[in-house]
Amino acid sequence: MIPHSGSTLGESEVAAAQRSIRSNYVGPGPEIRVLEAALIERFGRRHAFAVSSGFHGLQLALRALDLPPTSRVAIPTLTCQSVLAAIEGTGHVGVIVDIEASTLTLEAARIPRDVAAVVVPHAYGLAADVEAVERLGKPWIEDCATSPTSLRAGTRGTLAVLSFASTKYFTAGAGGAVLCDNAQLAARIACLLDMTDGEVGVWSNGSPPYLPGRLADLNAAVAAVQLARLDEFHAQRQQLAAVYDEMLRGGPWRLPELSPHHGFYRYIVHPQAAAEPLGAALRMDGIDARTSVNPWLHIKRPDLAGSCATADAVSNHLLSLPIHPSLHAGDARTVADALWRACRQEVS
Repeated sequence: MIPHSGSTLGESEVAAAQRSIRSNYVGPGPEIRVLEAALIERFGRRHAFAVSSGFHGLQLALRALDLPPTSRVAIPTLTCQSVLAAIEGTGHVGVIVDIEASTLTLEAARIPRDVAAVVVPHAYGLAADVEAVERLGKPWIEDCATSPTSLRAGTRGTLAVLSFASTKYFTAGAGGAVLCDNAQLAARIACLLDMTDGEVGVWSNGSPPYLPGRLADLNAAVAAVQLARLDEFHAQRQQLAAVYDEMLRGGPWRLPELSPHHGFYRYIVHPQAAAEPLGAALRMDGIDARTSVNPWLHIKRPDLAGSCATADAVSNHLLSLPIHPSLHAGDARTVADALWRACRQEVS
């Protein structure tokens, strides 16, 4: 089976893990400080907190905004279900918004004006229209879990969140991070993590429950090595995308644009016909292709959603092909050949 996604680990990661283990201290410690400094340098932010997961980081970011209870927080319908869970877990209400057909990211024009904040995932390697989000004048959180190398990702939001989960763009097996520039937001996050009352006046809506959970040094050591390889991973994904583009051009589908800013966390083809028969044929051929890269939240939670006409129009026409740095160009050619065969079988 050619896997849909996977980690890319090597001897440098092994050495980092061994160094942490041989120190006889794998809990939160010096390796975290190295990682946080590297995150600050990479993304140009003033503050970075390495934490136990991306979900944990998103909850910290939401609480750090110090919103009134039951505030409305906008999210796109095509995103991980854990994003909505983080909103509801912090006592707020998700508002599910339609997506843009070209990028599959949140359509800022559809965000209701009465929301208190917005969570903006950069989708599968493509950056959302952050200028449009910024024009709303609302605090917003960049979700960079799948797109840390997209155009200026992680550098613009009120806060930004990363994930180091097993199949993310760079991994430590577990973990995540929260980034920000504002000193008060950083003080609130430190307060929540360290279970301290913090400075007087840090909270306006009452101090929320603490959320301890700094990343362990064992994971931080691996994450720092992976972070240093981001440009390498980006280049490898770009090369695989170029193979797909060359071999699939001219077919009955729309291909993603080969932009140097596209991180290609996913390579998503938009077939004219329904995607599921093509995906099933590829899986029968030993290729793990996906037709549902995330749940459609407006279908799962219609009580929180307005019209999502674009999502409904594209939902059956997305085919995600395997792409990650552990694949070779030959694997991509095998996948492309199989997709052409599946297409011809469907036509016949």
